This record gives sequence, C-alpha cells and structure tokens, in this order.
Amino acid sequence: MQMKFTCPDCGVQMKFDEETGGLRCPSCSRTEQTEGYEKDFIKYYHVKQLKEFGDEEARLYVCRSCGMKLVTNNRTALKECYFCGGAMTIGERLSGDLMPTGIIPFSISEKKARKAFSKWFLKVKFAPREFKVKKRDFKCHAVYLPAWLFQFRGQGEAMLHATRSKEGVDEEDKEKIIETEHYDLYRRFDLGFDRIPVCASGKIEERFLEALEPYDFSKLKEFDLYSDFGIPAEQYSLMDEKAEKRAKKRVQELMDEYLLSTGENYEEVKPVEREYQIGKAGTEYIWLPVWFVSIEPGDNEYLFVMNGQTGKVAMDPPYNPVKIFIAGGLGVTFAFLLIRIIVLLSGGSLI
Repeated sequence: MQMKFTCPDCGVQMKFDEETGGLRCPSCSRTEQTEGYEKDFIKYYHVKQLKEFGDEEARLYVCRSCGMKLVTNNRTALKECYFCGGAMTIGERLSGDLMPTGIIPFSISEKKARKAFSKWFLKVKFAPREFKVKKRDFKCHAVYLPAWLFQFRGQGEAMLHATRSKEGVDEEDKEKIIETEHYDLYRRFDLGFDRIPVCASGKIEERFLEALEPYDFSKLKEFDLYSDFGIPAEQYSLMDEKAEKRAKKRVQELMDEYLLSTGENYEEVKPVEREYQIGKAGTEYIWLPVWFVSIEPGDNEYLFVMNGQTGKVAMDPPYNPVKIFIAGGLGVTFAFLLIRIIVLLSGGSLI
C-alpha cells in the first residue's frame, strides 16, 4: 500500500524512505518531518471452525405476533414470546443452521436482575400512566443474544498536522507572546484487532449491544450442546458478510483514535491525508447472556435489556410528551418568577 503524498515544492509523489523512516521527494529530495515508523502487532486468537446443528438437536420457535425466532434444545418448549408476549409456534427444523462456537455464561441471577430493573423503574420520570401501572408486574427472561466476533488486521499511512505553543514575554513592550510551532507528521502502522462484536439479532438493535458492552471475552467458553443449552437463544438474522461491514466501520474508528493518540505530545493534531486497508483475519459466531424485560405484551416501545455477565443496563426510557411539556412550562414559569423577585428586591419596578 502506498499513499500519494505530493511534494509541496515540485508536485511529485513523495515516497517512504527506509533509512530515515520519513518521506522523501525523488525529484527535489525534499523531506518531511516524521517521528519514526509506527508498528504494533496484537496477537490473533485461534478461530474455531463454524459447526451446524444436526437433526433433532435443537428446536426453533416462532412468535405468531412479532415473528421473533428463539432456539431451544429438543427438550424445552416455549409458549410465550419474550419480546411481545405473543403465542409461540414450532418453526422449521434447525438442521444445517449454525451452532455457536462459544458462549459467555450468565453471572447475574434472575433475583439480581429483577432487583436492578425495579430500582431503575423507580427513577423513571415523565412516564405514561400505563407504564407506571404495568411496571409493577414486569416479566424478566434470560436469553442468549446472537453475535459475530471478528478479527481484523488494519494497515495504514497518514500525514498529520500538529501544533505546539510556547508562551513568552516581549522584553521591550512587556507584552505576553504566544509562539506556535507547526509540524507535519508522518505515521505508518500495522495493527491487529481481536474480538470486535456485532449484534446478529433481528429484534434487538446494534446500539443496544454497544450500550451493553463491554463483555469480558476472557470468560468465553466453548459451546457444549448438552450442558450450555438450558436457556433459549435468539436465532441470528444478520449473516457474517453483512455484519463485517459494521465491524469494519468500528475498526476504522479505532484506527482513527490510534492515529490521533500518536500525537499526544502536541496540543492539537489533525489528519491531513490518511489511507487504511482493513482485512478480515477470522470470524466466530457466539451467544452473549442478556436479561430481557417485557413490560406490556404487544407494546414494543418499552425495551429493557441487561448484560447478563456484568449487570449493565440499556433501554429506551418511556416518556409522556404531555408530562414533559407541563414540566418544561412549570420550569420556565418558576425561572421567570424568580427573576422578577430578584429585580424587586434590587429596587426595580414590578413590570
């Protein structure tokens, strides 16, 4: 990979110089100030081969109302949808469907999950009346959330513009002087990114998984069909090809963060030119532990999920627009009255 950095003097493409670790123009020999060759490798983990469910090893249940699909072992029956409360019916056979390579077990018990949700519900302000009533009898379900784990190798080159300021005093005029130095920095790096998660659910949005992060992937264990299948899992909807695009976007953001971190000795650093190449090094399909709460059957706007490993909560809080409007109006009225009282106490007129 070679970026096209042009020489400011003659317009010829500058090239990387192995001797100096910087850029040199092959025409006029101009060099750009650099700070070495950045290189950092992170160990890639072994990626296990994806396996599939065999005949009668698992069952698929489909909700008649919202279409949610849940996977169970062949000894577990589901009657009620965890997402909307609708009736579940047995779907097609799962033979040939992907089996997870790994699973993170639940660390948070149902008792702790219910206690944490109840505590949070007490803090909900401006909620609709029906939410206040229904929250007293909420249902808490343990579900495994499907996710893809990606490993990437990211290579890049970039030119940065950095500044550093120094303060001084003019001896004649005794005025404060700020001297700003400008630097052109060159960066070249090779990074490894391991276990970048992407939600594969068809019902829980990606933003919820990101809000539940981080998961401790050091606790990820190999999936055992007979000992790890006591809790239902949602069937994946997003295949790894589509999930890879989302993962690459996250990797690019991480590369941007790393690039800017290399200029931490400067006051301000901005990228001028940059080019990345991101290659997939491996993929895993896993299940993540999630506590799922349904407040009112059939009402999908009240979504509450909890990281079953750490207890971190993510949700869409319910709000009543009327209550928010009234509260805002009361706040403005109170502020106006407070200002008028201050004006009167200061000797001002009433109007």
